[in-house]
Amino acid sequence: MFSGIVEKIGTVVQKKKTRSGIQLSIQTLPWPDSLELGESISIDGVCLTVVRADGNVFSVDVVPETLRDTTARFWKSKGKLNLERSLRAMDRLGGHFVSGHVDGIGKIKRKISRGGSYYLTIRIPPSIIRYFLPKGSITIDGISLTIQKLSHDSLEVAIIPETVRATTIGAKKVGDLVNLEIDMMAKGVYHFLEKWKARK
Repeated sequence: MFSGIVEKIGTVVQKKKTRSGIQLSIQTLPWPDSLELGESISIDGVCLTVVRADGNVFSVDVVPETLRDTTARFWKSKGKLNLERSLRAMDRLGGHFVSGHVDGIGKIKRKISRGGSYYLTIRIPPSIIRYFLPKGSITIDGISLTIQKLSHDSLEVAIIPETVRATTIGAKKVGDLVNLEIDMMAKGVYHFLEKWKARK
């Protein structure tokens, strides 16, 4: 479980094929306490498992299903990725509850800069647009954000200067793809209401 508050930006230093998909090695600045083998980490919103940790470099395995359903298949050597370690019971929740299970891939269709902030319009897959609502939460590449506007096929989010500084989203361009995760509480309420309506 994560909060959508990015802790560090990592750089891909190696990407190699394995018998079960690919293995990525990522370099980042030191953590307050060392990464441990087997712990979960969110990488651009994708929950993955640390399989090797050596100083400031750690490795994760990415299986074919994850490559198919997320932007992980496009991650390249020297590419920058948002990182967040999993929550501990005593941690402050600054964003919203995030599972790290990507629900769909969005495409940036517009980017506007205003006073150091950015406003991104993102096209959403038709299969998941029904789960979103204005002022609701969304996770984009592992970042907890608030939906400003919503249309039949897209939504708009505002990226404040601090988020631009602390994450990779400020460097995204029109046409880039991003990982999307639905607010799990919104998804749960939606399914509950659908089942309730079906029983009437």
